Amino acid sequence: MAVFGKFWSIMVGFVLIFVCPVYIAEMRNAMLTDIALLNAADNFLDRVKYSGYIDRAELEKFYTEISVLSDRRQIRLTHRRRAVRPVFEGDEIVDSKEFYIEVSADEIKSRLSAENKYKFKIGDEVSLVIYEEERGYPFFRGRTLELGGMIENEYIKS
Repeated sequence: MAVFGKFWSIMVGFVLIFVCPVYIAEMRNAMLTDIALLNAADNFLDRVKYSGYIDRAELEKFYTEISVLSDRRQIRLTHRRRAVRPVFEGDEIVDSKEFYIEVSADEIKSRLSAENKYKFKIGDEVSLVIYEEERGYPFFRGRTLELGGMIENEYIKS
């Protein structure tokens, strides 16, 4: 009976001395990476919301910054374009229905390759999801970061 107690105490001691510090260090590293990613994404989205457009160089700079922080993260950028459809009764407009049309990241990138700026209108929504690719071990999975907001200013060419 004493042999089993010694065996389990050695196993618990091993876990406490070697495994727990590695796990805590990896958790701390993941949290610091998440904070840096959140700051970079928040700065990018604030520039987009207040300027009313995405610049090609600005988007490439953001992608580079994210890839430097974490090479296993994927980014999904979407634009929800606001549309309003009037409801008629006879010849008069009685009400209006508001709905959103989703524009994917591929469409945004293709428009940016043709033009230098991708423009938004007031009331449109932009969202950014940063998620991690699957890793081999489930203990150190990163969080999915979701950010977004409504466009506050339209791009005005001066």
